[in-house]
Amino acid sequence: MSEDPSAAGPSYSDRTPRLGSSAFACPHCRAFTQQRWFTLAADPTDKPPGGYDLQKVRELIARQKAAEKRGDAPETPTDRLEKFLAALEDGRPLVDRVSEGEYVYWHVTNAFMSECWVCKKLAVWVGDRLRFPVVNADVPEPNEDLPGDIRRDYVEAGEVVSASPRAAAALLRLAIEKLCAHLLERDDKINTMIGDLVKRGLSPMIQRALDVVRVIGNEAVHPGSIDLRDDQATAMQLFGLVNLIAEQMITQPKHVMALYGTLPPDKLAGIEQRDAAAKKTESPGG
Repeated sequence: MSEDPSAAGPSYSDRTPRLGSSAFACPHCRAFTQQRWFTLAADPTDKPPGGYDLQKVRELIARQKAAEKRGDAPETPTDRLEKFLAALEDGRPLVDRVSEGEYVYWHVTNAFMSECWVCKKLAVWVGDRLRFPVVNADVPEPNEDLPGDIRRDYVEAGEVVSASPRAAAALLRLAIEKLCAHLLERDDKINTMIGDLVKRGLSPMIQRALDVVRVIGNEAVHPGSIDLRDDQATAMQLFGLVNLIAEQMITQPKHVMALYGTLPPDKLAGIEQRDAAAKKTESPGG
């Protein structure tokens, strides 16, 4: 007896994001899940919107956190500012669910937003076409622990990789250098930073991959430069390398420290005493 195809899970075509569909594969997290839909409204203003200074937003958040520690209540909740900053860094829309009384809505008739029930990220549609994010099913999602500016470079590379693999590879090389500088808390020549990261526990295999990135094309390819031999395959490998570095140097240590922090205080004290005794024995004068 042949299997009933209707009993199987949704096919790829059924999972494809479509305007008005109640469920599809989220273009952000790829989960096949229910979607919440939004119509859009426009609010007229006499003052054209300007740009945003991300550093000033970061400084404001830092000041507010310091004020909260002193017991002062900020005018704008810090968590709202953090969500606003994350959206700016990722280049994605943000719905601020704040009621400010009644006012006249100017409806946008041909644009909509959908919100994933799993990751809560928004997608933007104009007409029946998905405009944000630009979907490339072959590009892996960026590691959630990547710093915002590096994640933005990664996302932008994913948006252009199909049209220009060389441009995507240049962005990813820039992201790799910025990630190395972030991990070391200083900027330096990429060769020096790779060596210092190895001393901090970077896998030798990832080191070799970084050295390949460094010497591809010219003797030392500068991050952000374009190598005429960069192709789709090279760019796809660079996406994976960015995530591998973040996984080993940021995500895994974070999870280990979170687990370590659950130990009882007396056990932690015993571990610290053991390590201190071991260091004393290893020292030349021990």
